[in-house]
Amino acid sequence: MKAKVGFVFCVGIILLLGLAAVGMAETNTMTWINPTTYADGTDIVPADQAKIKNYLRYKLVSDGAWTYFGETAGGKKTWTGTLPVAAGIAADYTVSAALTGQDGVELDSDMSPATRYTVPFPPGKKPGSPGAPTISRP
Repeated sequence: MKAKVGFVFCVGIILLLGLAAVGMAETNTMTWINPTTYADGTDIVPADQAKIKNYLRYKLVSDGAWTYFGETAGGKKTWTGTLPVAAGIAADYTVSAALTGQDGVELDSDMSPATRYTVPFPPGKKPGSPGAPTISRP
């Protein structure tokens, strides 16, 4: 019985530490400059610039696959939220711009040059001590 109580206690501590780590997620803001010309060099009129939709992607430095993680609409040039990569892990981030034509087809631009960023660990956020372990005989 004591072993079961000790096990439940340890599992509870692990869950609390996990929830504390999730609660420490910091928000970040990505900013970029939307295109003012189409790929063919012609100008995007201001009314269409206001319709640009941006797709945000990331990839881990150790993995070559780009993964979608967010978007903006209405020509917005910033995104604020929690980045999809854990603190201390380096990742590359990129943005693309899309417009929907009169035919209803959305065309997405090439991706922007990537920016490498490592989410820092929150300063002074050392976890508290776990509860005292229990020791029992099998």
